Amino acid sequence: MDPLLVALLSHSGYQLPLGSDEELLSALCRAFSRIPYENITKILRVQGELNQPHKESPEELIGSFISHGTGGTCFPLTATLTRLVRSLGFEAHPILADRRYGTDTHCALILRKGSAAWQLLDPGYLIFTPCTIPSSGTLRYDLPLTPIELVASPIPERVELYTVAASPKGELTRKLRLTYKVRPVDELEFTIAWDRSFGWEMMQYPILSSLVGNTHVYFQKSALLLRTPSQSTREILTHERMLDEITQRLGISRDIVKRALSCL
Repeated sequence: MDPLLVALLSHSGYQLPLGSDEELLSALCRAFSRIPYENITKILRVQGELNQPHKESPEELIGSFISHGTGGTCFPLTATLTRLVRSLGFEAHPILADRRYGTDTHCALILRKGSAAWQLLDPGYLIFTPCTIPSSGTLRYDLPLTPIELVASPIPERVELYTVAASPKGELTRKLRLTYKVRPVDELEFTIAWDRSFGWEMMQYPILSSLVGNTHVYFQKSALLLRTPSQSTREILTHERMLDEITQRLGISRDIVKRALSCL
């Protein structure tokens, strides 16, 4: 078994061995969901504050999460989860996705066992339940916080991701979030997209996102959004409150958060 998988599961309180590959996959997804999406360590890498290369290896990501509570953006999260899923005997590949502000601005992974249908995991978008990818039509998944729909596009090898939410009147509204290109990408294509991400606008301000219990905790710039299945609140934070809230809610090292915010 991959030493990184053993370290992550042990840190999350699992007693090994767990049983079948499917049981291990379920445990891996639950353990990995505790790793936050965050760009503050990415900002520190660009600034040279971490004295490490820009691109974060799986060993660095898991080690830093265990030691300091940090995570990563969609590219290192996807690269790491892909490696761990493969270690369980599944076929797994990274894929790229387009968002409204550009092509190849997001990534996720697809996996399958044998000749089974492809499934999707997206740690950057907090999708830690394997979701079967439709070859046609729509598949809906009631995830812990927000129902989603995967919709096969008329364009081959394209699947659209919609979130589904109830309006104050009880009506369901659907919002297109991104379009996956359901085609495995090789290391070079993935690396090119990853390299480009260091020049994005989001490198100018903090973004952190994590599921904590049944609450989506989301920081962007100076705002804190707390969202549960039944309600959401938004608050503008001072610099000191931002430091306190990130540290307390996400468990990230206060020193790392402080250094990142000072860079901005």
